[in-house]
Amino acid sequence: MGIQEMKGKVTFEEVEDEDTTPLTNNGQYFETQPDASWVLHEGETPFEELRREQHEEWGLAQWLVKNLGQAQTDQFLKLPIASMELYKMTMCGNHENENGESLQEEVEL
Repeated sequence: MGIQEMKGKVTFEEVEDEDTTPLTNNGQYFETQPDASWVLHEGETPFEELRREQHEEWGLAQWLVKNLGQAQTDQFLKLPIASMELYKMTMCGNHENENGESLQEEVEL
């Protein structure tokens, strides 16, 4: 809409759009290409796998707390099957030491 000022009053005037090209492809500004991508592998991502495993472990922990006493829970946790497997990784940070080398830290996951 164009705006004109007449004697201190504002009025609106309807004007035609300059670009009257209708949008195609459901409003997308690009054309889809049927062979632009493909699935190489389907399955869980490492994060999804870890989350599923942790969910299973928490389910067991909840059951132990709800159904067993402290002594029985302690005995169960001493079994080899109940031991948690920890992963150690060296993480490189975005800060450097005096020699210009990236700071590193070993963490357990």
